[in-house]
Amino acid sequence: MSIRVLIVDDSKVVREIVKRILHDAGGFEVVGEAENGLDGVRLCLEKKPDVVIMDLRMPVMDGLEAIKRIMEESPTPILVLTVAVDEDEYYTSFEALSRGAVDIVKKPRGSWDKLAKELPLKLRIISKVEVKRRKNKKVVKVIGIGSSTGGPVLVRKIIETLPSDYPVPVLVVQHLSEGFEEGFVTWLRSSSSIPVRLASEGMEVEKGVTIAVPGRDMVVEGRKIRLPPGVEGAPSIDRFFSSLAEEYGEGACGILLSGMGEDGAEGLLKIRLSGGRTYALREEECAVYGISRAALEKGAVNRTSSLFEIVEAINEFG
Repeated sequence: MSIRVLIVDDSKVVREIVKRILHDAGGFEVVGEAENGLDGVRLCLEKKPDVVIMDLRMPVMDGLEAIKRIMEESPTPILVLTVAVDEDEYYTSFEALSRGAVDIVKKPRGSWDKLAKELPLKLRIISKVEVKRRKNKKVVKVIGIGSSTGGPVLVRKIIETLPSDYPVPVLVVQHLSEGFEEGFVTWLRSSSSIPVRLASEGMEVEKGVTIAVPGRDMVVEGRKIRLPPGVEGAPSIDRFFSSLAEEYGEGACGILLSGMGEDGAEGLLKIRLSGGRTYALREEECAVYGISRAALEKGAVNRTSSLFEIVEAINEFG
């Protein structure tokens, strides 16, 4: 059975050389290639390779950060393949080991003949190394919840567990027909001790629960709520989650509940790729297992979670 390899290097020339070496060696399948660390993290989630070949100096996201994210989200044996030409780069190479990489190989400055013999052997050994998930304590700064059909009751069950002094802002995009938003807020308040409000343009993101309004998207920019016109009638969960990923990075938490279609899955993946926490409700507890299923299939979550697990996690953030 072939060893499945992901190559992450910003040099197309290097990627082609490595692919040729692996092809000639036999027993390897290149399942993906990326030219920056962010795409490397995404492909590692999607393709689930047996081993990753990782450069360190790359645009968008460097190799060190990519290694950290992979070891947190989808632990995989990583071989660093880099050009180390000065003291700082040698230091960076060993820092890669501290973040979870298994070994380091230096890129040749001339002939690749020696590496052509060494690389396949190292990959065969490294691919069998059992790596463990690395947990880094992250401070959650905002929680985003997205849901559609079957979602209101679930949103209420989550919010009613939060204490009145819960410190993390909770933003909710629930697909509602126009005219039902005020009643939804009143209904949530009836069982909650935490403040619940409707979103308004320019509102500060602050403690309490903020509910999106029908017909407008809800995004966060500069830690303020913005309500741009929606492309469709219901607020876009994808656009909402994407703004949280951009604004808060690893401080964002995204939760998908019940609903049809795929809205929110791509945005939830962006939160995960930014280093944030992501959850999707399991099938048995969804009235419609659509958006949560899409999130699982896109690699936006490791696994789906029960409502109890989601509530437990949220309460721990506070």
